[in-house]
Amino acid sequence: MKRYIISISLVCLTCWAVCGCSSNQKLLDKRAITHLSEKANKGDLVAVQSLRKAGLEGNADAQYNIGRIYYYGTGVKEDYTESIKWFWMAAEQGNADAQYLLGESYATGRGAPKNPVEALRLFRLAAAVEKNSFYQYELAMMLSSGWEVPKDEYEALKWYRKAADNGNIWAMDWLVVDLCAENPEEAYYWAIQAKTGGSSCVQPIWFEQMEALLGSEKVNKCKRSAAASWREIQSKREAL
Repeated sequence: MKRYIISISLVCLTCWAVCGCSSNQKLLDKRAITHLSEKANKGDLVAVQSLRKAGLEGNADAQYNIGRIYYYGTGVKEDYTESIKWFWMAAEQGNADAQYLLGESYATGRGAPKNPVEALRLFRLAAAVEKNSFYQYELAMMLSSGWEVPKDEYEALKWYRKAADNGNIWAMDWLVVDLCAENPEEAYYWAIQAKTGGSSCVQPIWFEQMEALLGSEKVNKCKRSAAASWREIQSKREAL
């Protein structure tokens, strides 16, 4: 029995060690890629080659970063065609940053044939990642203005709300302005959220006017909902 227990313990210890090492290795890889990218941005050709090697071995972060330095011409000569090649590699592995810049390439025609439909598809992929409130907000702005993609105010509102739900203050401010006349209760809710997040766009006089319009019952309901939502946003941020 004692020998059996010792054997089980050794197996558990081995599994823990392997899993722990694997997790740490992934973390080290990500840090190493970030470090190499910083050096490559400054023109370190050895770092550029190291990134390329990691990218060819299938590292999506390396693929995105090598694409980005060619896209912006930081540390290397600007080369949109080369950047697109690397962005596609990373995008196909689900890298949202690569999907977004690839979408921008198709939207503007930099390095790829101008294609608003493909651009919109890629922007949606990048925005679909839960934590990417910035890409959600950017997509909402494109759709509401019709910048390089077909204008769609209904879908834009969906993405503004999604971004705001994930803590994007700019999206909250936009919703306050857009919904003020049509849905003052929701506009007031987002104004509270934006103020809690540090926005100074909504002036005190606006709050006073809206509170008089809505009445104390709706105001208190909005405040309770906003406080609960903000706690959820904070929890999401801490979990990242």
